Amino acid sequence: MSTRRALSKEHHTILTKIQLLERASLHLLKGRTLTPQADEKILELVEDFLRSEAGLMLHFKVEEEALFPVLRSVPNPNETAILNLIGEHKIIMGKFSALQDAKETRVSINILQDLLKDLSDHAKKEEAFFPSLMESLTEEQLKRIDDVTKRLGYAV
Repeated sequence: MSTRRALSKEHHTILTKIQLLERASLHLLKGRTLTPQADEKILELVEDFLRSEAGLMLHFKVEEEALFPVLRSVPNPNETAILNLIGEHKIIMGKFSALQDAKETRVSINILQDLLKDLSDHAKKEEAFFPSLMESLTEEQLKRIDDVTKRLGYAV
């Protein structure tokens, strides 16, 4: 499987998991039975989600170290879009840190919902941005992306 297909597959998996996490957080908010245990369960679910074996941090690292450098080498790269995506990576990971630091359940759920929205929007943006750029890459460029991806330990 190519890096592009692996990243795309992960984007779709992320979107599915986001829907599940959004439903869980809304259920807890509506149920008014929020307890420290419920809060801890949500945080565990989010942590598992973001730090899974091929987790979000590795996903972002592959994009930033394998994919973006090659995309920058094409004629007329969209540098602004690439910089915006990298900025979103930092914002998303910052919100995850804030989620881990949140002490109150309602604060945690609000941060979670904000994080999930950002992550969903980001995944959709990347799915719209990458395909046309990837089609313009040579076999050599695609191989370079896959080589760096494998070196980073991302399964392709």
